[in-house]
Amino acid sequence: MLAHKRWPVQAVCCLFASLLMLFLPGCVRTTPRIVKIGLIAPFEGRYREIGYDVIPAARLAIREWASQAGAFGIAVELVAYDDMGDPEMAVDQARRIIADPQVAIVIGHWRDETTRAALPVYAEAGLPMITFSIQPINSPAGVYNLSPSADQLQTAAEQWAVSQASPVTLWLDNPEDVTASLEQLDNPFTGKLVGGPVWGLSQFYALSGGRAEGICYVTGAALPHDVTSSYWTPERVSQFVAGYEDGSFGAPPGPLAIGAYQATWLAITQALQREGIQAGETPADTLQFDASGRQVDAPVYLYIWEDGQRHLVAQLH
Repeated sequence: MLAHKRWPVQAVCCLFASLLMLFLPGCVRTTPRIVKIGLIAPFEGRYREIGYDVIPAARLAIREWASQAGAFGIAVELVAYDDMGDPEMAVDQARRIIADPQVAIVIGHWRDETTRAALPVYAEAGLPMITFSIQPINSPAGVYNLSPSADQLQTAAEQWAVSQASPVTLWLDNPEDVTASLEQLDNPFTGKLVGGPVWGLSQFYALSGGRAEGICYVTGAALPHDVTSSYWTPERVSQFVAGYEDGSFGAPPGPLAIGAYQATWLAITQALQREGIQAGETPADTLQFDASGRQVDAPVYLYIWEDGQRHLVAQLH
């Protein structure tokens, strides 16, 4: 005959509490919903410095969101693809992005040529895009362009040139290709020479064989410590640089880092809004866009190459 085994009172209480927890909604662990942000940039090839500059900044924004994501039940993931700065590769990678239904928005492609090539793919798929292009970029799916326009760069450079005592030669209609831009350095010019944003690439200076020394360029992308605005106080810039270098193994942020960071925070807020969630205060809150999707009052900077380094001459706008 089997004897009935008596359970200790403590064990019975623990069992009852465990069963009760299963029926309390607040005590049940749920897996957070996943929302993805696409980032396409050149990580290999001639323009790889662009990708290496932007991805630590994008990852920093993702890490900052992750520190508060638990309260919202949404996990944001960054999926990055390499287009090598090539238009055909840009189209291929855009198609890979739209094949993932969890991707809510894409940031790319950081070169006008690749951005224009991939744009129809996103437009057809209804995927909004955040970009940094001086050219007009329009899509029915929505575009957020953080760059000043080519006309704004031209106007700012012309006004600066008028203010100079010595002659200034402007070559702002140069193609964005590094090789084609280098050829313009061999053309005769008078006084100070000023080019467009592509002249700000380290690759451009390295391949110039010293010819880029002393030349200037206008751009919407500034080194972090040269950025000043109501949001970018010196304290916030220092915090950004420290966070960036933590994720880049000590490599300092370049001129596209701030733009990539704000673009990623903008992507996070847009992705969350699609889920019906307001993210609260973010580094993208000060960004405003006009009817064409371009950033309102996008800054314009004038830099000069000296001893292989970029030095800010002036903020023109």
